[in-house]
Amino acid sequence: MKRILSISIALALIALMVTSSVVAAWDGAETIRDETFYVPSSQLTLGAWGADYFGNPGYVIADPFQLNLEYQSGILDSDIANINTYFFPHNDAYPPDHTDGSWNKNFSDNDEYVLYVNPGGGCNIYKYQGTATYDPAIEWTLTGWNQTILAGEIVDHGDGTITLLVVPSGTYRPFVNDPPVNNVEIFSGQMECEVLGYQFTGGAGDIGAGSVLVPILRGSAEVATETGTGDASFTASPGAVEDLTAVATPAGAPNEFPHGMFTFKITGISTGEEVTLTIELPDPVPLGTKWWKYRSGSWYPLNIGSNDGDNVITVTLQDGVFPGDEDSVPGQITDQGGPGGGAVGWETYPVSRARVLLPWIALPAAIVAGASLLAVRRRRAQS
Repeated sequence: MKRILSISIALALIALMVTSSVVAAWDGAETIRDETFYVPSSQLTLGAWGADYFGNPGYVIADPFQLNLEYQSGILDSDIANINTYFFPHNDAYPPDHTDGSWNKNFSDNDEYVLYVNPGGGCNIYKYQGTATYDPAIEWTLTGWNQTILAGEIVDHGDGTITLLVVPSGTYRPFVNDPPVNNVEIFSGQMECEVLGYQFTGGAGDIGAGSVLVPILRGSAEVATETGTGDASFTASPGAVEDLTAVATPAGAPNEFPHGMFTFKITGISTGEEVTLTIELPDPVPLGTKWWKYRSGSWYPLNIGSNDGDNVITVTLQDGVFPGDEDSVPGQITDQGGPGGGAVGWETYPVSRARVLLPWIALPAAIVAGASLLAVRRRRAQS
């Protein structure tokens, strides 16, 4: 009994440690997108050519804009403590007392931010208080208060649209700060920006006063399966899943597709970039399952990762590489596929093998034990 009690206490402590390691947002949600007051990061509307508060040149952000950031679990910051969101500018839905006492995360100085675009590359990345690093690979910057908060490359999709892509994906303030100024507030897997990039209709040279740049937001997409088994969730890293639709399995499928198939696009990625797609399905996925691509009447199997018999799988796709990408648009992956196949039977699930074999192992063991006990009793009786 004492041993059972000790084990129960240990399990409770482990559960408490796991729970406490998660940095709760304002109302306890896991991400900002789950907050009751959540407002998505917004578009950028450009005004006239000008400069930010410290004189860094660019097109002034004409209207208030919002940029949501998230700190990762267990990370503390000199400005934000364990609160995991920023807003540019003030958001009335944001709790007015959501502050650590020394730093207000509801910014309202949108007129001090500027967007600078250089299609040929070569922009200054401004550190705090004006020091700058010249990077020939950087093609655009969003600067405010003498520091760069977003920067990246320009992806031309060849269809009359471009993306001002945030590089690396999810980066906020793409430079290393010098202590003691926000020395934890750097991108090293500690914090992520909700904006993966900004979409613009036209070329880089067309960006100017009056231009509107629409954000590409990170986050999962969810849809009910076509077969009615439940909801399926898709998350791309890097990138964003868009236009997720459940579709029926075409005739002549090589295997069973219990959840049907799906069509979707992955945006917010660089040309030729490799993407890991994480898919959470309603039911466990049998071992040996493949991600089957259907294209122009033909079927193509792709290996899946996390193939351990639970309901979460991963698929690796690459922009511009057949058969994972069905279109020729740089910086965008188009897919139609679904999980299918795998051997039919108990052996496809690792947990089921033990459940099936255990009775057959236990039965002979019980017979041997019973026979041994009977023999011992007979010896005692004879003695």
